[in-house]
Order: sequence, then structure tokens, then C-alpha cells
Amino acid sequence: MRSRKTLLKEFGVLLIVSLMVLSSIVVTANGPLVKDSKIEYTHESMINQDPIRQKDTQNREVLLSEGFEGNFPPTGWTRIITNTGYCDSYPQYSAHWNQSSDVVHNGTKAAYVWWDYQHQDEWLITPEINLVGIPNGILTFWSYGYEGSTYNDHYYVKISTDNGVTWTELFDLSSFPPNQGWNSYTSPYVIDLAAYQGQIIQLAWHVVSPQNDGIWYQWCIDDVEVTGGDNIPPVTTCTITGTYETIITFTATDDMSGVDYTKYKLDNGAWIEYNAPIIVTAVGDHIVYYYSVDNAGNVEAEKHNTFTTQLAITITIKGGLGVSVTIKNVGTINLTDIDWSMALDGKLIFAGKTKSGILYTLAVGEEVTIKDSVIGFGRTGIGISAGTVDASASGTILLFFVIGVK
Repeated sequence: MRSRKTLLKEFGVLLIVSLMVLSSIVVTANGPLVKDSKIEYTHESMINQDPIRQKDTQNREVLLSEGFEGNFPPTGWTRIITNTGYCDSYPQYSAHWNQSSDVVHNGTKAAYVWWDYQHQDEWLITPEINLVGIPNGILTFWSYGYEGSTYNDHYYVKISTDNGVTWTELFDLSSFPPNQGWNSYTSPYVIDLAAYQGQIIQLAWHVVSPQNDGIWYQWCIDDVEVTGGDNIPPVTTCTITGTYETIITFTATDDMSGVDYTKYKLDNGAWIEYNAPIIVTAVGDHIVYYYSVDNAGNVEAEKHNTFTTQLAITITIKGGLGVSVTIKNVGTINLTDIDWSMALDGKLIFAGKTKSGILYTLAVGEEVTIKDSVIGFGRTGIGISAGTVDASASGTILLFFVIGVK
């Protein structure tokens, strides 16, 4: 009579085969991410909690990439083999890490370790991976394995920073909720290695069973990749406000290595490092150029914005006995040599049709009222210019008076 374990294990093999056949039509939920090994993992609860998963990794530096398509173990990889045998029920499968073409994610090969009845303590170890100067390291790998074993066997991913002398657990398939089931290359596991920036690391896939038994489930891994660094430049936003006094503010963001500095130049001036909002009072049309650099040295493409700073004055037009115009300095600096002019375009104006002059000084907050006596009749437009500022109104002339100005 076959033991319960034999029946369960053989059922597991049949399940793998059936899942492979049905894999093209299976619709599955999002795959798990990794938390502290002392916390049970779930698919749904973790996918929204790990911002690393949302980052674009296409422009990151690839530090390790292995699909197990060539010699095994791959160049630079090592194994620690405790169980040199093969599965009793399936002698074509080894009880230590080996290469298989039966259960793969991409290509024609994957790495696997099969279950056995004898003790297993099997390691598959990467070459050294240099994270010195490399921020935001990420390990991604695809797995065909059982989540939530309850048989005191473990399916670890571990990390070493001392050339394999000591190892720290990053992940364990057995830490998922009990009997959660197979992840049959449904989605990858993604492990954040940012805490190991500045170190030289090795990674290991380690299965270990109780002393009197082997592991209960076979484990296949494929398409292992470690990426890191930041090849994406920051993004700078320019905000321009104000009319008489233009205020320029830059905001730069970089969600990986962070922003180092932002530089700008105004018109044909020199490049200046940005530290505080810029105030522009020079009247006229302007262009501001800017870019940012992140802590990884990525330089943003130069951008520019155009704006116009107006003369800081207001013009008020009133009627009455003739036309009166009030020019006021509403800015923060004293103004000098302001050319002004007044023109009425009515058809029956006999005197006071135009007038002009210069305001030699206009202090902050000061206002000057200019009067124009007129003689005429009928509707008229009133146009005023003071420096670069224009204003207009219309009214009706009744001999010496101008009424209905608006």
C-alpha cells in the first residue's frame, strides 16, 4: 500500500502536468510580493503595499540575468548538494538543484529541485552582485512552487553580504498562508534589495527539509533578474505667477535616487543653481531655461517657458470737466521716465484730442492724475498709454464735459 505521502506527492506531480496543459486558459490573480519572512504572505494584500512593483524597470541597469538555458550551474553560480540522489518514484528528477526542460517559464530550460524521502538541504547560489553605488536594487524571479507548505519544509530565498559565510532570509514559500496553492509561473516574485545598496551580495535559493524526511514539493525557478540603479532623469515643473512682478518656482521630482539640483537661466544670462523662487521685475518678454540632475547623475533635457512682465502701474480713466487719467505705481520699486499719451477719437472734437508727456518719477504707491480739457460733441473713444501699459474707455462729450465714461 502506498503511503499518504506517496499519494499526495504523486497527486502533486499529476497536478503539475495538468496545470501545464491548462496554463494557456487559466486566469489568475496578481502574484505575491515579499514582506518580512515572519509575516504571512498573501497575493492581494501585498500588491498594493510595495511601491517598488509600480516602478518602471525598463531603464534600469541589469546586474544579473539568468534563464538557465546553457550549462548548469551557470557560469559563476554554485551549488551545495546534500542529497546526491534522485526521487525514488521519479528517478529522472534529482533531489538537488539541477536543470529541467519539463517545467519552464521562458525558453527551454529552468532550474529545479525535486522532492525525495531522504533529507534535503540544497542550495543554488548566484555569483557576487555588486550593489556599490547602485540604489534601488530589485530581485525578480519566476517560480513554479507551492505556497504555504505545512510539513516543516522550507523554500527560501536568502542573501549574503560576506561571501556566503552567513545568510539572511528574504523569502520563504512556506510562510504563505497554509496550503495557499501553486504559483505555476503565474506572476513573478519581486524582492526589494534597496537596503543592501553599497554592498556586494550573493543570493541563494535554498530548500531544506526535516532531518527524517525530504521536502514535500518540487520547486522550479526561471528568468532570474537583478536590476538596480537609476537611469531615469528627474522631471522639473516650472510655475510662473504674477503680472507686474513675475515669480518663477521650480519643482523637481525623482522617485528613485532623488533630485540633486536644479539649474536655470533667464534670457541670455548665466546658468544659476535654483534655491528659492525667482522674482522678475524687468518689463518685457522673457524666456527662462531650466533642467534638473538626480543623485545618480541623470541629466534632464533642457526645458523653457516664456512669460511677459508688465510695468507695475494701473490706469484709471474718468470723465467730468474734460478727461482725467490716474496713473499709479502698484509695484515694489520706484519707476522713472514713464512715457504717457492720451488720444480721443471722436469726430467732433475741436480741442484736447491728444496729449502726451513724461512722468520722471513715480514712487512705490504714488499716483499721478493727468487732466485733459476738451471742447466738442458726441461719442468718443479714449485711449491711454503709460510705459508698456494700455487702457481704454468711451464716453460722450457735451462741450466741455465728458460723461458716461466706462
